[in-house]
Amino acid sequence: MSDVHVRRLDGTLLLVFVETLQCRKLSLVAERLGLTASAVSHAVARLRDIFDDPLFLRRPDGVVPTERALALAPLMSGALERFRSAFEEGARFDPAAQQRVFRIAALDYAVGLVANAAVERALRNAPGVRLSFVSLGRDEALAELLDRGIDCAIGVFEDIPDGVAHRLVARETFVTVARRGHPAIAGSLDLATYLALDHLIVSAAGDMRGTVDAVLAKRGLARRVVAGMPQFLATLATVANTDMIATVPDGLARDHAERFGLAVHPCPLDVPGFDIVAIAGGGGAPDRGVAWLLDILGADCTLSGAPAPVPAG
Repeated sequence: MSDVHVRRLDGTLLLVFVETLQCRKLSLVAERLGLTASAVSHAVARLRDIFDDPLFLRRPDGVVPTERALALAPLMSGALERFRSAFEEGARFDPAAQQRVFRIAALDYAVGLVANAAVERALRNAPGVRLSFVSLGRDEALAELLDRGIDCAIGVFEDIPDGVAHRLVARETFVTVARRGHPAIAGSLDLATYLALDHLIVSAAGDMRGTVDAVLAKRGLARRVVAGMPQFLATLATVANTDMIATVPDGLARDHAERFGLAVHPCPLDVPGFDIVAIAGGGGAPDRGVAWLLDILGADCTLSGAPAPVPAG
C-alpha cells in the first residue's frame, strides 16, 4: 500500500472497520459510534475502494467479513489501539466531553435496581452520554459482552471470565409473594402450604428449575412449577391475579408489593442469597468509558468474593 492509500485511511475508517468486524451489523456500528447509517455505509464503501476488496458481504442478518477483512483485522485493530494510546497518553478521562451510547444488558429487575440512579448520574456528569438497556438472558448477555455487542451486563454470574471487570450492584435474599387475601395462606406461610401451591418461576432462558428447587431436592422435596416467565414484573402481575405464588428477590418484592396488591412472606426455606453485579470488558484493550460506566452502575462498590449461585427462583 502506497502513502497515497495511507493518507485516505483516517481514524473514522479504522473505527468503522473494527466495529463492523466485531458487531457484524452496520446499524449497530452507527449506534455505537454515534454516526448516521449513511455515514457508516459511506465509510465501508471507502474502505472497499482503498483495499480493493468487498471486505464485508451483506447477509439477511447483517454482514460477514471476507478473507481479506479477517487477514486485516489484527493490523487494523492494532493501528486503532495505537491511535487511542496516543490520544489518551497522560490524558484524564472526561465524562462531560463524551458523545457515546452505552448498551447495557439487564432483565427488568436489574434495570429497576440501577436505571434511576445511573441515568441521573450520567445526565449530571456526562450530558452527551446515552444509556440503552436491552433485555438479554445470562448466557446471551455474556456472549454479547465478549463479542462487544454490548458494553456491560448486569445480573448474576456464576463464573466471571478472566479480564472481565465487575462491580457489586446489590446483595439480595429471597422472599415469597402471594396475592393479598390468598385463601390458602392464613397469616404466615409454612412449608407444607408452600409445597401445596402452584408456583411461577422467572427465567429468561425458559428453565423450569431454579435455586429453590435445588434446595428442596437436597431435602427430598419438590414444588409444583406450573409456568415460567422471562420477566419479574409480569410474574408479579400474574401472582396478583391468581392463586399462584412466586419466590423472588426481596428488594423487588418490597418495591412493588403495594402497587400489585401482594403480601410478602419469608421464604419457608433456607435459600442462599446472591449478588447482582455489573460486568464489562474482556474484549480487547481497556476502555476508560466502560470503566466509568461500571462505577456509576455499581455506585463505586467492589465485589469481594465469588458471586452466589444463579437465582431462578
